[in-house]
Amino acid sequence: MIATVAIVASGLAWVPAASGRDPDTSPGPAERLRSEIDARTAKIAQLDGRQAALASRLLEIEVAIAALRERRAENERALAVAEGELAVARQQIQSAAARENELKGVLAQLVLAAYDESRTSPLERFLSSDLLGFLVQIGQIGTVEDELQRQAAAIREVRAAAAAWSERAERLVTQLAGTRAALEEDARALDTARVETERLLDALAREQIAQQSRLAVAQDALEAIGLTEAEALAEQAALARKAQAAALEPGPTGPAGAGPPPPPAPAPSPSPTGTSTATPGVPATPALTPTPTPTPVPSTAPPAGTITFFGRGTDHGLGLSQWGARGRAEAGQSAAEIIAAYYRGTTIGQTDPTQPVRVLLLSGFRPSGSIPARLRGLNGPWAIDGVAGPFPDGATLDLEPAAEGWQMRVRASDGTPLFDAPAPGSLVLRPASDATRLQVVFKPSYYDTYRGAIRIIVTSTGLTVVNEVGLDEYLLGVVPAEMPSTWPQEALRAQAMAARSYAVAHLRRGVGLYDVDDTTRSQVYLGALYEKATTTAAVQATAGAVVMSGSSVANTLFHSTAGGATENNENVYVAWDGRPLAAPVSYLSGINDRAPDGRPYDAGSPWATWQSRAYTLDELSSIFAQDARTAVGQLVRLDLSRRGVSGRLITVTLIGSAATKTVSGSYFKYVFNVYSPVSDPPLRSTLFDTAPIP
Repeated sequence: MIATVAIVASGLAWVPAASGRDPDTSPGPAERLRSEIDARTAKIAQLDGRQAALASRLLEIEVAIAALRERRAENERALAVAEGELAVARQQIQSAAARENELKGVLAQLVLAAYDESRTSPLERFLSSDLLGFLVQIGQIGTVEDELQRQAAAIREVRAAAAAWSERAERLVTQLAGTRAALEEDARALDTARVETERLLDALAREQIAQQSRLAVAQDALEAIGLTEAEALAEQAALARKAQAAALEPGPTGPAGAGPPPPPAPAPSPSPTGTSTATPGVPATPALTPTPTPTPVPSTAPPAGTITFFGRGTDHGLGLSQWGARGRAEAGQSAAEIIAAYYRGTTIGQTDPTQPVRVLLLSGFRPSGSIPARLRGLNGPWAIDGVAGPFPDGATLDLEPAAEGWQMRVRASDGTPLFDAPAPGSLVLRPASDATRLQVVFKPSYYDTYRGAIRIIVTSTGLTVVNEVGLDEYLLGVVPAEMPSTWPQEALRAQAMAARSYAVAHLRRGVGLYDVDDTTRSQVYLGALYEKATTTAAVQATAGAVVMSGSSVANTLFHSTAGGATENNENVYVAWDGRPLAAPVSYLSGINDRAPDGRPYDAGSPWATWQSRAYTLDELSSIFAQDARTAVGQLVRLDLSRRGVSGRLITVTLIGSAATKTVSGSYFKYVFNVYSPVSDPPLRSTLFDTAPIP
């Protein structure tokens, strides 16, 4: 849908060229299906993250339970030891008390014996010649009494120590008993947490299965509409091969004033979708009748009995024609007048030019030895949110697969290690100065350097890279990639407003990982290295200006070359068999894109008019036999009568010897471009006929 730059095979003229796939799958059901697919994909990614978090939590719980069991075992062992020590202390207290009582008994006996002896007077003892023995006995009693007193004191010390030991042991037993109760409570809590986590994981698994099933249904439904992703990519690849083959052949030079050859374009991808709701209160646009103009007779008339396709313009023909905008600017129209012409009934409004846009740069990248996942800060310092920094100019970050997860290593420009740690699931590199730019070294393009922040989402399938940048800073890398910077300033300003509006219309706050990507599926975005002074001036001159349809920002589709007329969206967004898919959108209604003298405003485009080579019916039969939807046996004729307001084909009916089949104009173009010989010119739009188109 959105135009990119491409090298024209004839003379290498620079032509803003739309995606190889007409956006025949939206708006309407396809838009809703794509939104649903994006939402469900984001939901599944969110569920995957929750599942990983719950699994990690369950593992933590299991580890905690194991540690708790060990603590409980240790507590029980300590409790047994404490209870044993308490028993020993109590036994020692009892033994000390018994010994004390025993000593008291001995002392009592000795005192009693001395008392008995004292009843005999010393004179009697002397007269009985036993005085010396009495004295000895008295001395022994004193000695024994002293010893008994010492032993009693020692016993008291033992009993006091045993009592203190017993008290400590009792406190320890009480403490350990309390610990046992706390551990039991913790064990019950962990068991409850484990059961709840397992329940959540089970519920999450069921929800993942349901989301995957609904995603598959939505994807299948989208596959049934218009061109599939694979078909669109196949057509783009065929167009690239044809362009390469044509570039090898000499051809006329391009139009005067065309810009230099463009940079290598990013890999093409399917077109985005648009809005499907008509603006309330806006009357339907009347049918368009292009003004007939003389068409030059081909220099060589087609051979008799053959069919040659004569066409005008490129792409889907919706909204702004870039070559037409150039022609209108050269005729003196302002950017506002150009916007008003291509988006009927709209006004110019304002939005925040600094609001963030998330641009997908890479998805599912896995580093290798030859292509490491390396990022670099240029022109100033930079940091990693919540991790470390700032790091100096020229420092690099490498993300490397590790035994578990990913490892991030930061090195200075001279190789000095600055940081080394496991990488989180998502990390954000952010400039630490206004001059800093961040380079995604592993992006397969020369244009790999960006303003704003770079978010890296690390998953088991690889790395996803998203540039988070302010709206108008994003446009600095879009406008020169979508329109040559040498074109008139008013055309560049119109392109800036269309590109800004398209971006704002596709912002999805809090949904998914990104809003737009950097290819023709959204708008081509080449980052900081492709900024040009003239296009930067156009962005700044229109800062925050957007195209409004009522109170909403318009989904401002645009394309390269209208061929003299733009088309109604409901005639473009049809299924592969031509069934309508979209309601009319007031500002995407076709206009006669010609000057008052009848000359198309896009007459300067190399693809203002084009033609195929001459084909026999046998050759066309062979080409269209390659696809079951267009295989009709021997082709007899083509019905090219069902057209939109610009003359673009809504459907083509192939009438053959074996069948008659109807497909959309876009599907007919797809089959022709994919299966015709690589050296043959392609069909560049659905605005074609078998005779020159006025």
